[in-house]
Amino acid sequence: NAGAVYPYDVLKGLIDNYGSRADQSYNQDNLNHILAQWEALPNYVGDANVLPLVDVSGSMTAPAGGKQSKSKITCLDVSVSLGLYLADKNKGKFKDTFLTFSAQPQLLHLQGNILDKIKQMVTSSWDMNTNLIAAIQKILQVAIEGNVPQEEMPAVLLILSDMQFDQCAR
Repeated sequence: NAGAVYPYDVLKGLIDNYGSRADQSYNQDNLNHILAQWEALPNYVGDANVLPLVDVSGSMTAPAGGKQSKSKITCLDVSVSLGLYLADKNKGKFKDTFLTFSAQPQLLHLQGNILDKIKQMVTSSWDMNTNLIAAIQKILQVAIEGNVPQEEMPAVLLILSDMQFDQCAR
């Protein structure tokens, strides 16, 4: 029953700051269980394309909820799991994609099983800041080059980070 869990609950234990947990060999029964829970998560976004901009920098290994939190869930667990969840729910050209947290953001396409996707996301390039203008320009560039119809365009750019980001407007 995945209706009572969050994406980070399903993936906890698989995510760390260098993707090494995703490299571990998991027995197929455990992996099948995780995949079944992942597939059973409710669709909270409906038909909306929500493009995640995912921060995987070192500071994201801090406990979610702050230093005083007793939770073993990290900001990285939340950022990566929500980023994967949103990328998975998108349709069209932006399906299985996310933007990197960077001054020169990249739009990356996730491939493979859930372990492969986790590793791709946590080992993606990051900077100490992100340029939102460049992120939006990257989305537009992909849309123009791919002739993406309006209904496949992201409705929301969700920034999953614990850090500051650059000025939003010029």
